[in-house]
Amino acid sequence: SVSILPRPSVLDARLTVHPPAYTGMPARAIPSGAPDGEAPAGSRLEGEAASSVPAEGADFVFDAGDAEEARIPMEVSVDGLRLSLEGDRAFRIVRDGQYRIEVRDRNGLANARPVRHSVRALPDRPPEIRVLEPGRDLQVVADARIPVALSFQDDYGLRAASFFHHLGLDEAEAVVRPLREEGSPPGEKGPLEAAFEWDLAELGLSPGQIVRYAARAADHLPEGEGGPQVGVSPRYQVAIVTREEAAQQIARMIEAIRAEVARARDEQAEIRGATAALLDGRDQPDWSSRAMSAPIIAARRQRRRESGARVDRAV
Repeated sequence: SVSILPRPSVLDARLTVHPPAYTGMPARAIPSGAPDGEAPAGSRLEGEAASSVPAEGADFVFDAGDAEEARIPMEVSVDGLRLSLEGDRAFRIVRDGQYRIEVRDRNGLANARPVRHSVRALPDRPPEIRVLEPGRDLQVVADARIPVALSFQDDYGLRAASFFHHLGLDEAEAVVRPLREEGSPPGEKGPLEAAFEWDLAELGLSPGQIVRYAARAADHLPEGEGGPQVGVSPRYQVAIVTREEAAQQIARMIEAIRAEVARARDEQAEIRGATAALLDGRDQPDWSSRAMSAPIIAARRQRRRESGARVDRAV
C-alpha cells in the first residue's frame, strides 16, 4: 500500500518585536498572519509558532536580498509541535528584508512555499537642529544683546544639546552653553525648544572681530553601533562693527525699505488701473484680449507679493 503523508505547515506564528532599550519604545506583538511591518534598526524579533505535525527541526530564515540568508535554528519542543525563537536564538533586525519559517517533519518532509513577510529596519537618524532666531549672519555693536531661539528634534530623544560660539575657525575652542545636560534619559521624542538672550558684552569684543555660532545635539545611539550621532545646525557669524557703522547700516536699511514701499505702491496703482480697464472694457476690443490681460495682472500681483517679502527681509 502507498501512504500519502501531508507536508508540515506552520500554524499560529506569534512574534514580538523588542526595540532597542535606548529608544524607550515598548515591545510590540505581531499578530499571526499580519502583513508586512517595520521596526527600529537593532530590534530583536522573538516568538513562537506551532507545527501542523511533529517536527524534527525548524529554521527562522531572513533574506536581505543582496547577501547570504541568515538561518537561525528554532527550538523544537519534545512533542515536535512547538517552535520557538527566544533568548539567544532571537533575531536582530538590522536590514530590510523578508523572513520565513521553514519546518521539517520526522520523515524529512519540509513545508512547501513558506509564507514570506517583509520587514523594514527604520534607521536612527541624527538629531535635527534649527536656529529659529536670529538664524542668519549679523553685524552688530560689541555690547548687543541678541535674542536666540533654537529647536532640537530626534527620533528617540536627545542625549545632550547645546549652543556654542567661538572666535576664529577652530570649534575646539568654542564656549559651550548646555541646554540639555549629557546623559538625559531616552524616550523623550518631543522637540526641545530653547530661547535666551545672548549678551555679547560678556565676550569683550572689539570692532572688526567675528564670532561664529551654532547649536549641536547628540542622540542615544550606543557607541558600539556607531553612536552617539551628533547633529549640528547651520553655522552663522556675527561681525562686530562700530556704532557709526551700525548707524550707517540702519540708514541703508531704512532707505531700502522706503524704496520697496514706493515700488509696491506703484505696482499696486498699476494693478488697480489694469483691473479697472479689464472690468469696464476700456482698451479691450474683444474677450480674447481680456483673457490675455488676466495673466499680466496675475504676474503683477506676484511681483507685489515679492516686493512685500523684500520689505520683510529688510526689516
